[in-house]
Amino acid sequence: MSKVYHHRIPGARFIMPNGKEVCFAGGIVDTATLPEESRAAVEAELDKVADQASSMIYTQKPVESLGEKQALSETRAAAVTAFDTVNKVPAGSRTVPMPMAPAVKPVLSEVSADDATGLDTLPAASASDLQAKIAAAKAKVAGATAAPSISK
Repeated sequence: MSKVYHHRIPGARFIMPNGKEVCFAGGIVDTATLPEESRAAVEAELDKVADQASSMIYTQKPVESLGEKQALSETRAAAVTAFDTVNKVPAGSRTVPMPMAPAVKPVLSEVSADDATGLDTLPAASASDLQAKIAAAKAKVAGATAAPSISK
């Protein structure tokens, strides 16, 4: 059974005791891709350091050290205080999300048999008809004069 190890820095290298390197390409090493004869040795060495507070190698989720947890809580508290100060939110008040109305999607009406009676009898526009309409529109634009100016 293979194991998957993650590293916080993609492309990091782990040096084995025999001098060989294990590269965390993309931040991940899956031991299923390793040769069978070296898989057990790699897993044993990575298990020694994985999921330790000071290690950057983990197996499931990132392990936060005590300092990281404290820094995160201080950063969040400072952000909340700064937001409240800037937006003049009174102390002790709580914010709650506003209720969201469900998105109303338009409903297209279906064409009934009564509405579609004349659709098949309409003449199809040909390319020459469209070209004639375009030429007529261009002639009107070219023949148009500037609008008279309004003076007081």
